[in-house]
Amino acid sequence: MKTSAMLRIFLIRHGRTALEGRYKGQIDLPLAPEGVKDMLGAALALKKILKGGSEGVKLNALYTSDLTRAIQSGDIIAKALGVGRVTPMALLRERAFGKWEGMRYDEIERMYPREFGLWVKDPFANSPVGGESSLAVKRRALASIKEITGQSRDGETLAIVSHSGILRVLLCYFLGMPYRNIFRADIGFGGISLVELYDGKTPVVRFMNFRPQACGRSAGRKKRNGG
Repeated sequence: MKTSAMLRIFLIRHGRTALEGRYKGQIDLPLAPEGVKDMLGAALALKKILKGGSEGVKLNALYTSDLTRAIQSGDIIAKALGVGRVTPMALLRERAFGKWEGMRYDEIERMYPREFGLWVKDPFANSPVGGESSLAVKRRALASIKEITGQSRDGETLAIVSHSGILRVLLCYFLGMPYRNIFRADIGFGGISLVELYDGKTPVVRFMNFRPQACGRSAGRKKRNGG
């Protein structure tokens, strides 16, 4: 029986920054010391996952958002796994949150109660004030996957290091889930998800948001995090 050709894609969120509890969006921030720990844990876990098979698997390429926190996160993984090809991509940037960038959630709820309420209720039909539309984010995220898979070969294993907003869109796409439900996917800092793409068109999500570092913080409002 013929074996289907398969491309393996790890989706990884960057580590923590010094601006947690706020919508970071496209504010360019470095990793905090805690974020470095997040990514060291993710790199170790990824190494174990790749070596877990009978033959072991090599990470062939790594793509990151072009924002500093994602590039630094990708560099930590690349160094740990000996990846020679790391490609920053503007398409993988977090959503631009407009007037909400840098604000705490309670500040947004107080200053923009109607808009924030609509956003939480249906984040795909509504957008942050002055920010990037959900349709634009979807198009950008899917364009990144088309470009990345177009540069890849069957049998390769890739990693994408990006932000919660982009990764949620990609997981909705791979799962065939309505985009209005993007907050139903929890994507923690350093969280690893695995998608296997068969024959270039049939995705299978093997696992989601594996976090060996287990920060132990309450989920609370994490689903609204824009970073």
